Amino acid sequence: MGRPRQRRHPVPGRPPRLGLRPHVTLSVFDQADRSRITGALRPLPATVGGLPLTLAGPGFFLTDEAPAVLAVVPTARLLQLHRQVHEALDPIVDGIWPCYRPDAMVPHCTLATGATDRTRVIDVVATYPMPIPALASAAYLVDLPGGRTRTSLTADSW
Repeated sequence: MGRPRQRRHPVPGRPPRLGLRPHVTLSVFDQADRSRITGALRPLPATVGGLPLTLAGPGFFLTDEAPAVLAVVPTARLLQLHRQVHEALDPIVDGIWPCYRPDAMVPHCTLATGATDRTRVIDVVATYPMPIPALASAAYLVDLPGGRTRTSLTADSW
């Protein structure tokens, strides 16, 4: 029989190191108490399920991690949820990353990190019709680095 073949990641580079499903990150911060965060955010995810997202096209962040992303169209509903998340987090967390604050976030879905051959990424992504309609299904709190500890903020589970 042999071993099942591993499926190659379609975009050149490494899959996001956390092994997560495609996702849109609403906040990143340095330090906080997990139970306080969970309590503060628990009311918000009711608005996440079914949140329409439009993945508009490929892009890149020019950082050491070199992520390849799909841009997410910033709708009023997505931006409102993002602002609500930050209103809940601001008083209880330390070190919110400036690029994730309201009025600074660039909504995106990470495809791969370490994407040094951007032309190849564009070639692969170009095989899919754009824009891609999507629906958010759940909200999670993920610990970095490593991404192993996940707290579901919605009834949905992986």
